[in-house]
Amino acid sequence: MDFEHQIIYCPLLVALDETAIQQAIRVGKLHRKHGNEWTESDGSFSRYGEGLLNSDKPLHPLFVVDGENCSTEIVGKLGEYAFSPLIGQPVNEAVLASGDDTDFIEPIKTDVKVSWRKYRDLVYVMATNHEGTKPCRLRAEAYIFGSVKSFSPERCVIEFSGWALQDEVKNGNPMRGIRREATWSNYYLKTKWLHPMVDYFRSYCPHRLPELTEVILSGAELVDVG
Repeated sequence: MDFEHQIIYCPLLVALDETAIQQAIRVGKLHRKHGNEWTESDGSFSRYGEGLLNSDKPLHPLFVVDGENCSTEIVGKLGEYAFSPLIGQPVNEAVLASGDDTDFIEPIKTDVKVSWRKYRDLVYVMATNHEGTKPCRLRAEAYIFGSVKSFSPERCVIEFSGWALQDEVKNGNPMRGIRREATWSNYYLKTKWLHPMVDYFRSYCPHRLPELTEVILSGAELVDVG
């Protein structure tokens, strides 16, 4: 089976080593402490919601900073550190006062959405703020979706299932979040609607295909980061 068909019918798995995991945890904690509030263009004050993962107990003892659960931020950073080597672009570790809704600006503005586990056959992007009072302005041109397949402090495997363009995300009608107490709305997409990962590389960074081909055809279908 050739490379493209392997990617289409198999998830793209990326393994982070201990160093990359520690970096993701460190940056995630910084974002929790300093990057969850900003001023809107109209001068009003806004704050990120806690995030679903932060509303319960920490996913791991390491996912705590100053007594606060920061699982949401760290899982997000694990996804960024896993995607970074695939496109050959570094993770932006800056804590932005204006919020962070585009993880990579090259080769196109891309937001990486990684969850702690798979939610049925659905992926989503927030359509409103946490209170449900304002629509979210989607700034990324492409959205990459994935989940954490396994985690330990020494090794974390991220499974990327596919991607969608901004217009394709917005084509999904906003629906209330699946949690009973949800006040916000999300754009939901079925994973079967997503483009295969190979299409992203072919369209926006074809120079990365030879390296990924060699790794995946080694039989592991796994990209090791470290």
